[in-house]
Amino acid sequence: MRRPSVLAALAAALVAALAASCPYPVPVLDNPLDADGVGYLVQVAGGTFSMGQAGIAEPVHAVTLAGFRIGQYEVTQAQYESVMGYNPSAFSSAEDASLRPVEQVTWYDAAEFCNRLSLREGLQPAYTITGRLPAIGHPIVAATVVLVPEMNGFRLPSEAQWEYAVRGGSASTYPWGESPSGAYAWYDDNSESETHPVGEVSANAWGLSDMTGNVWEWCQDWYAAYASGAQENPTGPASGSVRVLRGGSWIHSSGYLRSADRRFSLPSDAATLSVGFRVVAPLAGQGAVAAPVFDPPPGLYPTDPLSVTINCATDGASIRYTTDGSPPTSSNGTLIAPGGQAVVGTSPTGTLRAVAFKDGMSTSSVTVGSYVYSVVAAPTLSPRPGFYAVDQVVTVLCATSGASMRYTTDGTDPTTELGDPLANGGTVTVVVSPATTLRVVAYKDGWVDSVVTAGTYEYAFMPTVAVPGGTFTMGSLAAAGEQPTHEASVGAFRMGAFEVTQGQFQIVTGHNPSAFSGNVSAADCPVESLSWFDAVEFCNLLSAIEGKTPAYVIADRVPATGYPITAATVTADFGQDGYRLPTEAQWEYAARAGTVSSYYWGESTEATAYAWYSSNSTARTRTTGRRLPNAFGLYDMAGNVWEWCHDWLGLYTADAQTDPTGPATGTERVARGGSWNQSAVWLRSACRGDSSPGSGSSELGFRVVLPP
Repeated sequence: MRRPSVLAALAAALVAALAASCPYPVPVLDNPLDADGVGYLVQVAGGTFSMGQAGIAEPVHAVTLAGFRIGQYEVTQAQYESVMGYNPSAFSSAEDASLRPVEQVTWYDAAEFCNRLSLREGLQPAYTITGRLPAIGHPIVAATVVLVPEMNGFRLPSEAQWEYAVRGGSASTYPWGESPSGAYAWYDDNSESETHPVGEVSANAWGLSDMTGNVWEWCQDWYAAYASGAQENPTGPASGSVRVLRGGSWIHSSGYLRSADRRFSLPSDAATLSVGFRVVAPLAGQGAVAAPVFDPPPGLYPTDPLSVTINCATDGASIRYTTDGSPPTSSNGTLIAPGGQAVVGTSPTGTLRAVAFKDGMSTSSVTVGSYVYSVVAAPTLSPRPGFYAVDQVVTVLCATSGASMRYTTDGTDPTTELGDPLANGGTVTVVVSPATTLRVVAYKDGWVDSVVTAGTYEYAFMPTVAVPGGTFTMGSLAAAGEQPTHEASVGAFRMGAFEVTQGQFQIVTGHNPSAFSGNVSAADCPVESLSWFDAVEFCNLLSAIEGKTPAYVIADRVPATGYPITAATVTADFGQDGYRLPTEAQWEYAARAGTVSSYYWGESTEATAYAWYSSNSTARTRTTGRRLPNAFGLYDMAGNVWEWCHDWLGLYTADAQTDPTGPATGTERVARGGSWNQSAVWLRSACRGDSSPGSGSSELGFRVVLPP
């Protein structure tokens, strides 16, 4: 057994030799443990090195570190017991146990040791430890531990500090060269299956003993794959599940002794008799530079750009900041003194990053803050402005929480003081004849007022929406009748924004066949219980009323007068400018409105916001235009009532088609869209229905189209 006094003499001789040969200052500093020389710290000057090794720990990357002090030896059982009051080690009964490294400590135990040692030596603890389990006693198996780098107390080495120190200025596989050696480490070839007193093997070039072998050493960092690119004073990821271990141990082979070798373990693992630790501390009298502080703090501001003052509590520190997304370092970013200002663009968002640094101290952590231009969101109007057959109750929303609104309908622009007040989500009844323009502004204290949202609501007996031409994939794989999917191209056209209502049908034909004619607001509910022939005749009659040329020639009408029409010979002339029924391709193209999903709102079968169907209709038709429209501004394309299309029902082909109109003959006409009585699966954009053209149903109505 080597006595502590002998170790002290050896250490003193080693330091004297190193002082003459090593470019780094390595004085023996005060012994923080008063344990006859076993607790020396070695001062390590800052520098840059290549961290990692090809084939072992990649990517290899440049790391720059500030100077620090590191324990010359692993923490011994005697040291641990003198600070903590107990010894957890498996090898505690050995004759020379006091000089062997402590083991069977959790990462949390090691952090608490650092704090207790700091207090004992009159230093500021570097860790805040909360939520400790157990509340008292050991091992500690869980806790929330936060490193406060500017404190001057002891801590575990960062993984970068550990590798920088073990290399001792070398770039070789092992600190001493390219081949394993029992002269420098206790490992499975020479340990005889136990730990050994610290300092019995040769030290590395910087006077550090047992950095490889004897016991693994806990590091500060959570374990994660290396990031590429140069780093400055890295401390690993902000969170993780396992902590880094370095150095290999008495029970492991030589491959684990490599300077770049990385391992990990749960921070709560206390049953490992090959895991210990050593401590580091800032340079004497110094800690890390305090992190920069922003004034005003990150948040929402009505100014663009915004001047932000950056301060640092460390006297004599300098600051660099960036606003371009790059990380600031002591050599990257705009240089300012504490109290200087950074100009941050806030529209829509600006991110300010700053770091503080000072010679001889560890660079601060990076302070990051986002500054957002606080302009109130523009109000939205629903239903959207356009042509309507009846006055509209318009719901006005603002996405900015806490905003107030004012509106006008007299042609003036509203302001924070002018106009009628309106709650978020409130409604305004807008007259469509004559046309009315609704203007709304939203505002909030400390924010920039929104732009004025303006929308004109005009009367049209049959409001239509312009649908741009395009090409889409028609059909789906969800049902056999919707296959094969195929490319279809349609030209531009106009389509009824709403399903034809009972009121419109009554005015044009003098007749209302609807089963739900007794509904509340029945005139605004879709017409239903009409035949395909009835819908075609409506198109011709409305065309004539508006001075358009009818698109259909109807002969052999049965009955000759009156309704329902149960049979007729109908010839379409799509070259005319009159109203008609949409082709099946036009209908699906319009329903999809550029989407490729099952429904025009996505893949969800929850359709309440978009459609009246079996889950929300209460077994009847409902007022048109009260669900959300699709991206083209078309309402009720899913649900409420099925909609007659022009086409005879036929099988799809895989051929690409342009403006298809379906088969020349057939027995059933296509219907699309699902109804108030159907489940969500029938609301899919590609779903096909059909019915005999001479019959009607309380689930079946229609909408119209026009040339562009």
